[in-house]
Amino acid sequence: MLSRHKPITAELRQLGSSHRLTVIAAFHYEERRFTIIATHPYPPISSRCAQIRDEHLQSTAALAAETEGPLILMGDLNASPWSPIFQTMLNISGLRDTRRGYGLQTTWKGAPLVRIPIDHALVSDEIVIHDRRVGADIGSDHLPVIVDFSVARQD
Repeated sequence: MLSRHKPITAELRQLGSSHRLTVIAAFHYEERRFTIIATHPYPPISSRCAQIRDEHLQSTAALAAETEGPLILMGDLNASPWSPIFQTMLNISGLRDTRRGYGLQTTWKGAPLVRIPIDHALVSDEIVIHDRRVGADIGSDHLPVIVDFSVARQD
């Protein structure tokens, strides 16, 4: 995770049965605290890997649901928005997909002429999205997701 702002707290946590680590960082900006969860589960290249990915995503969604305050959950989730596990994540976490209203925004170049949206940014209701777009090719098999946001002021 790269940020212009120093986190208040940051930790690495293993979720589900995956050995991949998830970053959980809290930030303070303009008198508001917010949390970012960044994760990258296994790709579903076999039934076992799909099971591990699903456990990882369910655990990540549960963590998001337990986290107080404004929250962004982001990463290469290795799941399309049409995937049942993605819908389960939204239901468990209570977060919303920032892609809504911005089109398909495909990010992974899995095969020639085929791209799918598997890189996501999900947010809590306190996060206001000003813009969401896919960035230019920077040499990865994924295109970057750029989300301009602010944290809603408390009343």
